[in-house]
Amino acid sequence: MKYTILREKLLTTLQSAGFFTSYKLGDIEALKGVLIKANSSGISLRTTNLADSFYGKVGGKVDIEGEVLVDYKTFLEVIKNVRDEKIVVEKVKNDLHIKTSAGVVKIPTVDESLFPTEQEGEWEDQERNLFKQREVEEVAFAAATDETRPILTGIFYDIREDGIFMVATDGFRLSLVTKKGEEKIKKTKRKFIIPSKSIQTALKTLGKEETKVQIDKEYSRMRVVAENSYITIRFLEGEFPPYEKAIPQQAATSARFKAEDFQNALKTVSLFSKEGSNMVELTIKDTEIELYSVRSTNGEARLNIPLLGKEGKNNKIVFNHKFLSAFFSINQAKEVVFEMEEPNTPGLFKAEGKNNFIHIIMPIRSQE
Repeated sequence: MKYTILREKLLTTLQSAGFFTSYKLGDIEALKGVLIKANSSGISLRTTNLADSFYGKVGGKVDIEGEVLVDYKTFLEVIKNVRDEKIVVEKVKNDLHIKTSAGVVKIPTVDESLFPTEQEGEWEDQERNLFKQREVEEVAFAAATDETRPILTGIFYDIREDGIFMVATDGFRLSLVTKKGEEKIKKTKRKFIIPSKSIQTALKTLGKEETKVQIDKEYSRMRVVAENSYITIRFLEGEFPPYEKAIPQQAATSARFKAEDFQNALKTVSLFSKEGSNMVELTIKDTEIELYSVRSTNGEARLNIPLLGKEGKNNKIVFNHKFLSAFFSINQAKEVVFEMEEPNTPGLFKAEGKNNFIHIIMPIRSQE
């Protein structure tokens, strides 16, 4: 194999492929590698972590067709440090040679037959609006980040005749985006779970391009497809928790306030909650909401922000400040509505003017 390629184009595609390698302890060497193929149609790069995979195609001048598998991180760092506009890449025996004006870098190859082959399948185009990046982000931040319960690391798509429901939860908080009367899908009453990190990465990696989304006929995988690349994501297997049971059906208190006011106060109050408890107490009064750092050992803060409106009784609830901060970081609305029933029941946040998005946080039981 031998080809000449523009360094910048190779680097761009190579960087996009990185998320889909795996360097976990015990993984086979092939999962740490990038499979490079050169033929008459150009140069292609593939990476995979078994669950997900990346394919990207780059133009170049191919002198000798062939394929090679090399360690991804090593190859990436070499290409990053090259300053030539064009480079020559050639497989020589058991090494990959990267030839530049400064000299030659040799990287040992890995047996390419060990690289997992991609499963074939029939793919159906889906409504692109089903996978808007902004809506995915509004849900994904509530998904679990550890693998203790793998099913909670995903976004649950509950497609019913009455609408499409996107849900994520880590057991302590839940985000829900509801889409009704906006999109059509070829088959109704579908349920599938997409790994949240994978779909976010795919949309960010290819989102600047004109993309389409496909799902295989078995509803086990999806593809985000751009002009010269695509990312394949395998759905998670298992039963998603019954999310409807976590959604409060009534509220004894409803308070509306400016998101910026709350976020600024929270930043100060949380400074005194970071050590130990992480607890922030919210007290809803007639005309204001008080934020208080609960039982801090390094000082305290008690700040009040005005309410724009309130219905129901005065109330009090305690939250983990990290969960509050996460919601207000993702929120783009200028005003937020907070609803609650009792101090030991979940609190519900709504972005004013955005009726299809809600976020629920479980309270902490204060020892007072």
